[in-house]
Amino acid sequence: RNFTVNHQNVLAIFNMHYNLKLLKVVETCFVSTIVMMRKIKHVKHALMLMVTDTD
Repeated sequence: RNFTVNHQNVLAIFNMHYNLKLLKVVETCFVSTIVMMRKIKHVKHALMLMVTDTD
């Protein structure tokens, strides 16, 4: 998440493929791990498209 949010070009490519915003997850909470894993399942396809994007 940090890499994607801190690099504007990467964030722009991600936003082209997925219209939900990335969440900031607190590391001290166990539930945050569950939330993060669910979010990864939702954005998996967008992340794959972002990596293989030719633009």
